Amino acid sequence: MALNSSTYYSNSIVGQMMVGGDVNIYDTHASPKFPIGQGFTRADGNVFRYGYYGTATNAGNLVGATTASGGATYAAAVVVAPASAVAVAAESPILPGQVGSHFVEVTIASIAANKYQGGYLVTTRGTGVGDTYRIIGNTATDTPATGNLRIQLAEAIKVAFVASTGIIIVPS
Repeated sequence: MALNSSTYYSNSIVGQMMVGGDVNIYDTHASPKFPIGQGFTRADGNVFRYGYYGTATNAGNLVGATTASGGATYAAAVVVAPASAVAVAAESPILPGQVGSHFVEVTIASIAANKYQGGYLVTTRGTGVGDTYRIIGNTATDTPATGNLRIQLAEAIKVAFVASTGIIIVPS
C-alpha cells in the first residue's frame, strides 16, 4: 500500500517494517516518510514508532497528546442534527450524522483544519452506551456553515447522531 505523502495518517495496518539500515531514529521529516504508528524493532529489542508533533519538542522527552493541542473534552449538544447539516456531495442523499455517512457536523469555535486528524471521536448516548470512530480529518470552524465544522470518519456511522449526542474527541 502506498503512503499518501500529503498526510501523516493512514489506515494501513501497523506492523513490522520490512526495511534495512535506512531507518534513522533521530531523523525528522517535513513531509511524512511512514504512517503514524509505523514501528520497527532493532536487533537489541528496542521498539520505535514513527510519530508526529504539531509543535517543537526536545529529543529524549516523554511526550503525549494533550487536549490543548489535538482534542477536546466532553462536549454535549454540539452535534448538528442531520436534518440541519450541510450535505456532502460524495454522500448524497445521506446527510452528515446519519447511519452510513462518514461525516458529522458539529459546532465548536476556533478549530483549525485537521486539528483532530488521526484521533478518535467517541459518542455517548446516555447510560454509558456509545461508539468510537477514527477521525480522518476535519474542516476549519465556519466550514461548511458559520460556527460549524465537519469531521470525516474512517468508518461509517452505525447509530444516527442527534443534536443531544455527546462527543469526546481524543487526540492521536
